Amino acid sequence: MTALSPLDRVGAERALDRREARAFLEAALMRRRNRPVAIVIPAPSGQPLALLERLRRGDAFHLHDERRSLTTLGATRLTKLEGESRFRDARSAYEAVRDELASCVHERASSDAAFVWTLGFAFVPGRARDAWSPLGDGLLALPRWTHRSDAGTGSLTLVVDGDEPAGAELALAELDAIWDALLTRPSRVPAAVPTRVRHVDEDRWARSLADVKARIEAGSAEKVVVARRSTVSAESDFDPNQVLRRLERPGATVFCVRRRGVAFVGATPERLFRKRGRHVATEAVAGTASLERDPGGVRLFASAKDLHEHQLVVDAIASALSGMRGDVSCGTRGLRTIGAIAHLATPIEARLANDVSAFEILEALHPTPAVGGVPRATAVRWIADNEPDRGWYAGPIGWIDADGNAEVHVALRSALIVGARAYAYAGCGVVDGSDPRAEYAETALKLAPMLAALGAGP
Repeated sequence: MTALSPLDRVGAERALDRREARAFLEAALMRRRNRPVAIVIPAPSGQPLALLERLRRGDAFHLHDERRSLTTLGATRLTKLEGESRFRDARSAYEAVRDELASCVHERASSDAAFVWTLGFAFVPGRARDAWSPLGDGLLALPRWTHRSDAGTGSLTLVVDGDEPAGAELALAELDAIWDALLTRPSRVPAAVPTRVRHVDEDRWARSLADVKARIEAGSAEKVVVARRSTVSAESDFDPNQVLRRLERPGATVFCVRRRGVAFVGATPERLFRKRGRHVATEAVAGTASLERDPGGVRLFASAKDLHEHQLVVDAIASALSGMRGDVSCGTRGLRTIGAIAHLATPIEARLANDVSAFEILEALHPTPAVGGVPRATAVRWIADNEPDRGWYAGPIGWIDADGNAEVHVALRSALIVGARAYAYAGCGVVDGSDPRAEYAETALKLAPMLAALGAGP
């Protein structure tokens, strides 16, 4: 039987009321005797984004779609990952903490699994400079507080390390603040007023694409995904939580990583993979159209350029999963819609060997040709040399639990918010026959939701 993830197990029991939750938490902390403890409490599903709004200080992570959400506050363990070995180092750090906590005291008022690690990575290592530096090449965190909700039910987990003072008063105060936030409707405040929006000049963009097209014509590459950045400045600091709420739309997964004064936010259409036991589900998403100009995606399905670009992604993902001793099957190509944007999408599933970890899948798949290119090494080298400010845009972001189940998304349609300035990103795949003007228009289409969320567009 495929193991259930923490989010699949949420809400098996009724939510406690505040008095019961406080009594359970206090008693559990009294019993721990300086041992590591994971305390799991059925809690209101509430308003997860209100946690970020009401509790604005410290590290935080948020991920939600139309059905489920995961929100974490603080970190009991945090590993900052650097360099080419970051995926392997993340696996080593995860396994060391998982094994160390195997004997952890589990105080459960819920059947929910106790441990979830959050993870996120830059697109390529060694480029997380300047505004991106608080996030580094990658982060792996075992959160202090984790709130999960699914279909109207929720749970709350506190993980306290073995050498940490019990701190019952602090934990109870944190519980009260979290409980209040969950029961509070998020406020609506006016958007920051942009004073300037700076886009990459279209002629400069065309020149960069000309270099890629020359490489494709010479046979050194088949596809390279080129991205551009728009900078939005405002009169006052942006509120990342308001931006997140404006990004919500059917079909998108909204995310936020907050650390040391920066917030990386977005609403991505693309999941890199979902692992449950030996079963892996992923999706090839490539080829883009505006539904206003192409209702139903009719022209998109007929576009030789988009179909070729899409098939490159399908072939690369299927090959990577097959290389991990996987039994792979591809579904029927369809249309994925997010707001007014449509993409070609093909579901892909695999059943892998028992010993294949989520970190191996992550390293094998990232970056797919949907965000990197073909051949991968050539495309990534061009991106690293020509887009030094890409940071975590198009990098992997998600979670993994103690059973090895994981869900990882591709951080697209995203922006880095630093005070009163935001950097929004969008990219497009350049292949033989690409038109620079059309590709610029495609990136404008992809940037539009984020710019609107920042108050810089309709």
